[in-house]
Amino acid sequence: THMKEYDKYNSLVTFQAETDLLAFLEQDHPFREFTQEVSKFRTWSREINYTKRKVIMLGLYEAHCETINKELIRRADSLTNKCLAKITSLNLEANKHICSEYDAIAQKALTQPNNTAHLVELKAFVEKAEKDAVPRLEQSVHEARIRLDFLLENVTLPAAEIQVNADTFMWPNNIGGIFEEHRKIIRTSREKAEESLRERRIKFTEEMEALQHQLVDFKEYGNVEDT
Repeated sequence: THMKEYDKYNSLVTFQAETDLLAFLEQDHPFREFTQEVSKFRTWSREINYTKRKVIMLGLYEAHCETINKELIRRADSLTNKCLAKITSLNLEANKHICSEYDAIAQKALTQPNNTAHLVELKAFVEKAEKDAVPRLEQSVHEARIRLDFLLENVTLPAAEIQVNADTFMWPNNIGGIFEEHRKIIRTSREKAEESLRERRIKFTEEMEALQHQLVDFKEYGNVEDT
C-alpha cells in the first residue's frame, strides 16, 4: 500500500521522466509550457520531501525510505535545473536577436544618404520599420520581461546575461530618439540637396546668359564682317 504512494513518481524511478524531458527540450514550445515543466518537477520534489514518510512500519519491521526519497528529490531537482538551463539559454538567444534587430534598424536609420534616391529609400525604410517592425519588437520585449521575471525568481543570472537583458529593455526607449535623429538627417540632407539644386539652376542660368551674350557678340561680329 505504501509503495502505491510512489506511483505518481514512477517516471522518476524508471528515468522515463528524464527521457521525456530531454525529448521535450529538443523541440520548440511556448514559454508557458517550459514553466509548467519546472512547476511539475518542483512540485514533485516538495511533495516527496515534505509528505513522504521516512520510516514505515510493516508489521514488526521498519522500512526506511529516506534514501529513496532523497534520490527521487535529487532526480526531480536535476530535471528542474535542466529545464531552467534551457529557458535561460532560449531567453539569452531571443534577447540577443531582439537587440540585433533593433541595432540593424538603428544603423540604417542613422545612415547619411548618398543621393536623393538613397534619401527616399531610407525614409521609406524607417516609415515601414515604425509601422511594422517596432510594434512587433515591442511585443517581443514585453515577452522578454515575462521571461526575466520568471528567471529572477528561479535562477541567478551572470552579469553578461543581465547586461543583455538591460540592453533589450532599453531599446524601445532608445529607438524613438534614433528615429528623431533620422528625421534630422533627412531634413538636413533634403535642404542640402535643394540648395545644391538651386546653385545648379543659378549656374545653369548664368551659363545660358553667358551663351546668349556670346551669340549676340557673334552675330554682331558677323555683321561687322559683312560690311
